[in-house]
Amino acid sequence: MNINLLSMDNPYVTKIGGKHIHLSLLERGLKEINNCKVSTNYYNMFNRNIFDKLKTRAILYTKGYLSSYISDTKYKKNYMEKLTRNTNTDIVNAHDSLSLISFKGKAKGKILTLHGYLSREVINYGNFSDREKSIVEDYFMDVERKALNIADHVITVDTRIKNYLIDEFNYPSDKIKVIYNAIDTDKFHPVSNIEKNTLRSELNLKKDDIIVLIPRRLVKKNGILNAAKAALQCQNDNFKFIFIGDGPLKNDLIDYSNKTPNIIFLGKINHDEIVKYYQCCDIVLIPSILSDGVEEATSLSMLEGMSAGKVVLCSEIGGMKEVIKNEKNGIFIKQNSPSDIIEKIVSLIKNPEIKENIQINATEYAKENHGYMNHARNFYNEYVKCI
Repeated sequence: MNINLLSMDNPYVTKIGGKHIHLSLLERGLKEINNCKVSTNYYNMFNRNIFDKLKTRAILYTKGYLSSYISDTKYKKNYMEKLTRNTNTDIVNAHDSLSLISFKGKAKGKILTLHGYLSREVINYGNFSDREKSIVEDYFMDVERKALNIADHVITVDTRIKNYLIDEFNYPSDKIKVIYNAIDTDKFHPVSNIEKNTLRSELNLKKDDIIVLIPRRLVKKNGILNAAKAALQCQNDNFKFIFIGDGPLKNDLIDYSNKTPNIIFLGKINHDEIVKYYQCCDIVLIPSILSDGVEEATSLSMLEGMSAGKVVLCSEIGGMKEVIKNEKNGIFIKQNSPSDIIEKIVSLIKNPEIKENIQINATEYAKENHGYMNHARNFYNEYVKCI
C-alpha cells in the first residue's frame, strides 16, 4: 500500500510540538509494517522566497493583522497545491483541513486526521480583535467544512473532537474513528534515582529540589499562566517550576519568572533533548483550560510524562479525561486554580507511597495503550477500509 502523509506542519523542520511528534512516529511506525510505502508532502516555511515574505509584511503594515494572516494562509494553500500536483498514491492521510483541501494529486482514499479545532485554535493562538474573530471563524469553518466534504474517513485524537464534528458539521459518526495519540515508550522510560540525580547534575539542577515540569506551547488553552501563578504563590524556594516551550505568551511568562526564583524558563528545546527533563523531574504539570471553545486533546506531554514514570497533574478536560483515572494513573487539578495546583503537589510530596503507586500505574498504562507501533497499525486498519 502506498501512503502519503500530508500536513502544513513539517516534522523535518520543526521537532517541537505534539503534532510534529505524531507525524514522525506515525511515519516511523507505518514504515515498519510490511507492504507499506510511505511518502510525505509537508509545507516548508523555509522555502518561502523573500518577495513573498515582504509582501506579507507590507500587508501587515498597510491592511492589518487579519489581512496578513489570510494572505499567509492562501500562500500555504498555493504551496501545497503545487507540491502535491504530481502525487499518485493509494491513501493520502492529511493531518489538517487546509492541507486536504489543497491536495491536487490522485488518491484512492482520502483520510483526514484532526488534532484539534481549526477555526477556534486560530482565534486562540492569534491576536485578533473581537470584530475580526467572527470573520476568522467564518473563514476557517469553511475550510473545515470543505475538508470534511472531501474526506472519505476521519480520524480524531479524542472523543471530544469527534463530537465537535458531529455537532457543528453534522458529520456522520460512522465515518469517524477515534485513535488516541502515541509516544515512543522506548525513549520515554523511567530511570533510577541514581540516574535521575546524574541527569540533574548534567542539567545544573539541584538534587534535593522538587521539580515540576511544564512542557507546553505558550498559548492560552494550555493554561501556562496558571502554573506561573502557582509558582508565584509557592513559599518554598526548593520548588522549581521548569517551563519548556514557546508561543505568544512568552513575554508574560518572562514577567512572572522575574518575580520569583521558583520559575525556570528554558524556552524551546529539541524533542530529542526534552526526555532528560521528564526523567529528572518529580511531577509533570499539564494545566490546560477551556479557552475560545478549545479543549486540550490527548496531550503528548501527558503521555510522555506517564511513560517516563512521573505523576501527571492535568485538568479534567478534552482527551485527558479519557486517559487519566484520578489518583490511579494520574491526578486531576481544577481549571484556573493555582492554589489547587500547589495543594496537589504538596499532597503528593507528603505521601510518597501514593506517588510511587501512581507512577507505576502510569508507566504500565502508557506502554499498554500508547506505543507508536500499535498506533500505526490502527491507522493502517483505517486505510484498508478506504481502498
